[in-house]
Amino acid sequence: MICVVGTGNPLRSDDGVGPYVAAKIDALQLPDVETFITQQLHLEFIDKFFKYDRVILVDACLAGKDFDFYSMAQAHNRTTVSSHHLDAKLFSELAQRLYGKNINLYICSVKGRNFDVGDVISADVLACAQKAIELICSCIGSHSCTKAILPNK
Repeated sequence: MICVVGTGNPLRSDDGVGPYVAAKIDALQLPDVETFITQQLHLEFIDKFFKYDRVILVDACLAGKDFDFYSMAQAHNRTTVSSHHLDAKLFSELAQRLYGKNINLYICSVKGRNFDVGDVISADVLACAQKAIELICSCIGSHSCTKAILPNK
């Protein structure tokens, strides 16, 4: 079972890209895939995420690549640029420290351009969102995200 989590605020323009991607994947009604949308990660989600084989977190980022996909287990050299109080790296570390278990967590980030109040996602961000949808679907279909991981450059 795979969970795709769209994180972000749809009323802050490009910050809504995570929920947008999760909603598009949900509409595909893929077998063994659950989706949900949240404005940010919460500690209460740790327990929930343990039931999934893989959790793919989709979120807008403030800097870095236009589009990225990587495993938190292999994110040693990556910096998470997030506007959330609890970013994916800390979330993953807390799961390990509190429960002594790891969440098989993948990050799919799309660089936002506009975080002003509004409900329209920028065209270039939507283009990257489409890449994210395709890559996540490939990851789901192959039962492995290893080939989907983008190199850290």
